[in-house]
Amino acid sequence: MNEATGMGKTQGEGRPKRFFAYCKVASPTSAVRRRQQCRSFVAAQGGAIVDEAFDVGTGAVVDMPGYARLYDALDLGTVDAFVTDMTMFGPTVILGLFAICTVSGVEMWDLAGGRVTDEQIDALGESFRQGLAANETVHDMLDPKRSVN
Repeated sequence: MNEATGMGKTQGEGRPKRFFAYCKVASPTSAVRRRQQCRSFVAAQGGAIVDEAFDVGTGAVVDMPGYARLYDALDLGTVDAFVTDMTMFGPTVILGLFAICTVSGVEMWDLAGGRVTDEQIDALGESFRQGLAANETVHDMLDPKRSVN
């Protein structure tokens, strides 16, 4: 494996890196396009897709059985990496996925940006924290003087 890029064979095992391809898409047509993008991306990394899932729908309230499958694969360590389009997720989902990846020793890859680094996640977390700090509703909710009836 090329340690500088994280691409290629899984370190010490002489086999292609096992990827889970997951995306949340707006329509079945989008899923077909995104599936091809994931396959091309993983092939360019020298990896192999061993599982894939695509949840179709928009907004936060979408039935996401594919996400559940991804989470199980990450938690069980049955993959070495997963690839997704991170623009489809909010910061809390991205931070949560990165946390489970870190604990499980699984790499997180973005279709547009490549391998997700600790520095990128730190920057996202800081941006999220600053956004919360500027949000008056959050301040009101956390104010110790706020009475709870």
